[in-house]
Amino acid sequence: MNLLLSEMKRSLAELDLGLKGDLTMSEPMERLMHALAGDSVPPSWRNLAYPSLRPLGSWLSNLLARCTQLTEWTADLGLPKVVWLSGLFNPQSFLTAVMQTTARRNDWPLDKTVVLTEVTKKTPEQVDAPSRYDSGLASQSHLPSPQILPPPPFPWAAAQCHAMPRRPPCRPPLCTP
Repeated sequence: MNLLLSEMKRSLAELDLGLKGDLTMSEPMERLMHALAGDSVPPSWRNLAYPSLRPLGSWLSNLLARCTQLTEWTADLGLPKVVWLSGLFNPQSFLTAVMQTTARRNDWPLDKTVVLTEVTKKTPEQVDAPSRYDSGLASQSHLPSPQILPPPPFPWAAAQCHAMPRRPPCRPPLCTP
């Protein structure tokens, strides 16, 4: 994210100088100018950004929302109760870190810890408490709210229960709804 924001600031400042006549317009500056005029994300920005097919205006709104989430998150350096997972550059690393931290704290085997996702109709403002399974380490969002569950009692139960939302861990011998 920092590389992307730095490149955006640098290239826009350079284009501004070129348009004022203080710098000679170069090929990268012209590509940037044409991309901005055509409402598309410039290639130099796209190479550093997350995958997206959005036009420039929508892409910038999305980028601002991502920056806002990160700014709010780093303001208190704690885990937020709501996380926009698709707003992260690498959401899998966040979920892995949550699982590792939870497994260490609760002395659970990491390879038997699973993430349970519960789809809710709550908006981020309606979420007032952390996840019920993990006292705040799991993230909640208005779409997916992953929650860390303790390992199931038997190794085979993990595969059966992994994708079962809103249900407690399986009890042997059967996994029934």
